[in-house]
Amino acid sequence: MNVSRRLLIVTLLCLLPSVAAGLFTQFDLQSRRTVELGELALRQAQHAAGDIASVVDGGRQLGMVAARLVEVAQLAPGCDRVLANLQDRLERYAFLAAYRADGTLACASMPLAAGDRPAWLGDSTAEVGPMAQHVGVPVPFLPIIVPIADRAGQRRGSLVVGLDVTWLDRRQAELRLGDGPAVVSTALVIADRAGRVISQQPSPNARDDSVLLDAFERDLADQPAAGLARIPGPEGRDILAAYVPYRAAGAAVYARVSIPLDAARAEIDSIALRGAVLVGSASLISLLLAMAAGEAFIRLPTERLLAAAQRWRVGDLSVRAPTREETSEFGRLAVAFNEMAASLEQRESERARASQMLEARVAERTVALSESNARLHVEIAEREKTEAALAQAQKLQAVGRLAGGIAHDFNNLLATVLGNLELLERRIEPTQERLHALIGRAMGAVQRGAQLTARLLAFSRRHRTVTRAIDVNRVVGDLVNLASSTLGRRVQVSTHLGSDIWPAIADPSQLEAALLNLALNARDAMPSGGRLILATENETLTTAADGVEAGDYVRIDVIDNGSGMTAEVMARAFDPFFTTKGPAGSGLGLSQVYGVARQAGGIVRLRSRIGHGTMVSILLPRTTITQDEVGESRARQRLNLPLQVLLVDDDEPVRQVTAEMLREMGCTVLEASGGDAALAILQAPEAQNLGLLIVDYAMPGLTGLEVALRARNLGFANPVLLITGYAEFGEPDEPGADLVSAVLHKPFSAAELEATLVQLPPARMGTV
Repeated sequence: MNVSRRLLIVTLLCLLPSVAAGLFTQFDLQSRRTVELGELALRQAQHAAGDIASVVDGGRQLGMVAARLVEVAQLAPGCDRVLANLQDRLERYAFLAAYRADGTLACASMPLAAGDRPAWLGDSTAEVGPMAQHVGVPVPFLPIIVPIADRAGQRRGSLVVGLDVTWLDRRQAELRLGDGPAVVSTALVIADRAGRVISQQPSPNARDDSVLLDAFERDLADQPAAGLARIPGPEGRDILAAYVPYRAAGAAVYARVSIPLDAARAEIDSIALRGAVLVGSASLISLLLAMAAGEAFIRLPTERLLAAAQRWRVGDLSVRAPTREETSEFGRLAVAFNEMAASLEQRESERARASQMLEARVAERTVALSESNARLHVEIAEREKTEAALAQAQKLQAVGRLAGGIAHDFNNLLATVLGNLELLERRIEPTQERLHALIGRAMGAVQRGAQLTARLLAFSRRHRTVTRAIDVNRVVGDLVNLASSTLGRRVQVSTHLGSDIWPAIADPSQLEAALLNLALNARDAMPSGGRLILATENETLTTAADGVEAGDYVRIDVIDNGSGMTAEVMARAFDPFFTTKGPAGSGLGLSQVYGVARQAGGIVRLRSRIGHGTMVSILLPRTTITQDEVGESRARQRLNLPLQVLLVDDDEPVRQVTAEMLREMGCTVLEASGGDAALAILQAPEAQNLGLLIVDYAMPGLTGLEVALRARNLGFANPVLLITGYAEFGEPDEPGADLVSAVLHKPFSAAELEATLVQLPPARMGTV
């Protein structure tokens, strides 16, 4: 067998592995490309679902803030303006609306048609409803529903945040374009739980809100986790679908990114075809050159070929075999080897470029993943901040509940002490001045103890708002001693009280708590010490300003020379749960001050400069009725006391001293230690002439309101006086609350008891 044939056989044997390797490489490239496209489509679907979950979570956070504001406005028609201000410049939301518990519209950020309860409103505590349309809303929307609850946790209605579906569609289009050119020809579909398509990219020429998912795709939407699937497409074209079902999306949506398999493989088939042509051409050229070399260069020095082969073996493909004797068989063999080396060098260069392109694509995807991870960390930080504020509020609620319980027991003790001191004072001769002085000091201590419990109840937020005429200078003066001992020696407290200050309308306990809160804030703003000034002054507003009407007001200024506030902090100072003190602050201080002023019909002003301190001014409306005039009006009324009284109290010392006070007023007193004993007396014959029922609210077994309700069922129609040392005795709509004629808080003096009895309606005899 001649050299040419041998060379031909060797060349063919050498080319076969290269061709097989090329075919395997093309097949492997096609498989990896298909897997990569599927993973990329799944990431796009998860990104779209996560983006919508983030948008929905933002809407829910907005709904929680709006629900708190609407609950403060008590679902009145005036809350339209509150919702309109919240929606301002938020184009993603079609509207904000508050619905009552019965489904009727309370208020909205835009005019909405009122009617029956919308079907999409639902009745759960918090949900995202299906895509809907409403009369008055020009665009379809996703309703994000947040419950509106009162302080007791009872649901009073729902706050609906309407997420604009057309805005969501535009956002998905912008996100899709913002990520660069789409991979092959991907299509995005997002649907709600009802199966209606919310967003579709690329967008169809005409939007149809009634498009539903087919049965096959509904099965994908109900899967427990995200994944890939092949679904039949139009014209018999298979589609690779990456889907994120409802349970894996983190929101009430279904997301799917689809890629036509024929379009995905077209690019790979094109590359494979070019590679096959290139390999075939190179093989053909190599075969022809080998045949020519076998005929013309048979005497080519073998050692030169071996030398070149050694260089190729170590990877130096730039070396070429000498071709001086091109007519010999060895010369032709050298040419063939040189061509083979050039082909290998070219393919190695192409592989290097492909590797660089792959690394660049991986780097781009890594950057995108890092950005998504950063956004996720920001959202986690915001959630942890909100959870910390909620934990702090729960701690304050627990402390308040403990303070309320202590105040209840302490008021019972003070009531016993105060009542016995008054009875003892009446039995001492007027000439025994020293004993009267001792009793007076003891009674003064009891009154101070009562003021302390009132502050505890105000701190625990269990003190009902009782606005009346107050002397502002007296309230500020009484607070100075408490503030001086609380703030420490590094803070100098002084007062600038105006002369001829008008009487104002406010709840004194809540006003003291608000001023004390401002003083503590001032102390925190002066860590190295400073000066705190409490000032009062009359002020007349000639025009309505800051949300209050024109008229006469009494202004209380709390001024410090601390660190001051920035404009950003001042803008959010009165927001609930906003604080600059970190986890140590509750964010409820200034919001409570604002609430106290607004409940009294006034307003709070805030002025501050960085490094120059802060001044908080509370404006309370003026009243023309003084406390002395109220007392004189009561004293002029004639006593019309009932002759027979049923007194119910589980605390025996309090019951005994109250009974003794009533007997000194000329009443006949029947005593009961609990609700069951009181009901037994009401059913006895001697209860026919009962003219008054005095009952304690907090008792073991039946409460005071339950005793009043059962007494009325037994036929008792005379007044009911509720006495309590715990100021919060239930909601106004609690059963039995409408039967209470008056409420008297412990501790009370004989004069306060007598004044309360005077105001009761006359009794009707023989009603039991």
